[in-house]
Amino acid sequence: LEVTLDRPKALNAITIEMIDEIIFQLDRLQQEDHLVGMVLLGGGGKAFSAGGDVRAVYDDGHQNPHLAPSDQTAQFFLREYQMNLALHRSEKPVVSLVDGIVMGGGVGLSFHGARAVVTENALFAMPEVAIGFVPDVGGTYALSHCPGKLGLLLGVTGARLKGREILDAQLVHGFIQSEHLDVLREKLSRATSPENVLEITDAHIDRERREFPDLSVIDQACQGSMNDMAEALKNSEHPFLQRAYAGLTRGSPLACHVVHKQLTSGLGQNLIDALRLEYRLVVRMLRKKDFYEGVHAVLVDRSHQPEWLYPSISDVPESELSDILEPIDLPDWDPDKRY
Repeated sequence: LEVTLDRPKALNAITIEMIDEIIFQLDRLQQEDHLVGMVLLGGGGKAFSAGGDVRAVYDDGHQNPHLAPSDQTAQFFLREYQMNLALHRSEKPVVSLVDGIVMGGGVGLSFHGARAVVTENALFAMPEVAIGFVPDVGGTYALSHCPGKLGLLLGVTGARLKGREILDAQLVHGFIQSEHLDVLREKLSRATSPENVLEITDAHIDRERREFPDLSVIDQACQGSMNDMAEALKNSEHPFLQRAYAGLTRGSPLACHVVHKQLTSGLGQNLIDALRLEYRLVVRMLRKKDFYEGVHAVLVDRSHQPEWLYPSISDVPESELSDILEPIDLPDWDPDKRY
């Protein structure tokens, strides 16, 4: 069973209709004996999926953030998380072939199945701080698999990884040259059992992870508080850390602090806990000015000059963060409920 994301002009940004269709196909996969696995692809040649449809969330809430999320927006996130968990729990393997941009919601679609495979064209990021938001869709769980403090760096700065680097960061299961994708797809179409799907996939991908370069330098820079980390990145002469610092300076100072707390709390070490935590954070961030500022600056007027709630990372007061991970005034996301 092949499922292709097909909104190429929007870089396959995920809509509620796409979520519903994937959940429907996952149900089919479990129920129909002749289906032995699912292959997920991105259409259009440029992206697997650049993320969720945040413009729709912005349009739904920017006039009254204090009332966010609306029922419609809450349903989007709750159902998306239901899909993320269903991909992870599927009794028959889901194989994602990522040959292009994979960010935000696209990560939740592709990284939680039995096999996530990237090509040399894959470009990964969790860039949510740039729009005053947080890594969700199980991003807490995915980033916790990175070696050392690399996951923290990626989440707080939105730093990008390309191709095989994504495998070395322990975010995916394997790497394949894009020119070999058609052969793999053709062989998977003739798989005879769920086990055979995994055998075929593993025979065609490189699963060997190299040591991520300069991890000790990354770990050293990412110690201590968010303020400490910002200072260390600012003063680093390491090219990767300089690029990461540039991402940090573009992001919402409040969001950077929230994500730092999110990824250093020790919470979200399994996917269910991650999604529950992330729903709390999503609701909180949708009630803050910075999300609407960020989306407006990046996607609406494209000025890329948001006026954040706080001018710098050192200006964010601890009082903003004291209860940020605690339960909210809405029911938590429930892994056993169908939304």
